[in-house]
Amino acid sequence: MEITVKRTETNKAYTAGSLSVNGKTVAHYTLEYTHCMMPAGIYQITLVSDPTMTCRQIAVVDFDHDPTDSNPRVMATIASGNSYRNVKNTPNVVIGEMLIPGAVVNSRKVFSRLFERIEKCVQRGERIELKVTDLAMVERTVPTFWLIPAK
Repeated sequence: MEITVKRTETNKAYTAGSLSVNGKTVAHYTLEYTHCMMPAGIYQITLVSDPTMTCRQIAVVDFDHDPTDSNPRVMATIASGNSYRNVKNTPNVVIGEMLIPGAVVNSRKVFSRLFERIEKCVQRGERIELKVTDLAMVERTVPTFWLIPAK
């Protein structure tokens, strides 16, 4: 399976894009915190258990990750949330549908569908590749309602 995150716009607060699986758009809106995004490139996806929660996460790991490794080095996660602030200071991707620029709705539903597809691929022993691209990314100004006041 090939998952692609195509970044389309960025500003000082967040970077937005879309996520597709095998060429078909699954999440029409993705958000990342601009100051700690994953570099564009090719990675591998796996599922890992979160020790603080009872659920598993979609984890982004090195491209040469060994699938038999039960404790991989997680570089980022694909997660559900409401805005880029859900992943502030961590290199994660929030997926869903755009409510307003910088805010996501229906995130849990989109995340659940993606998680189920990835889980089936993992059970079949398939390799899941993540391609992050920012070739079409445009610089925009941040909407004023997302600016964090200086202290």
